[in-house]
Amino acid sequence: MRLKPVAYSLESAYGSVKPSRRPEDFDALSRVARDARAEQTLQKMSEG
Repeated sequence: MRLKPVAYSLESAYGSVKPSRRPEDFDALSRVARDARAEQTLQKMSEG
């Protein structure tokens, strides 16, 4: 394996993906992620 430096920096990549809304509701995003993870956990528990 050979590592190569990337062609861009964190500063140049910042903002390259635009959010769907401004300002972003990080509490809502966090809640959606937690709910999805809880659903995955429940599905795994019911399978086993």
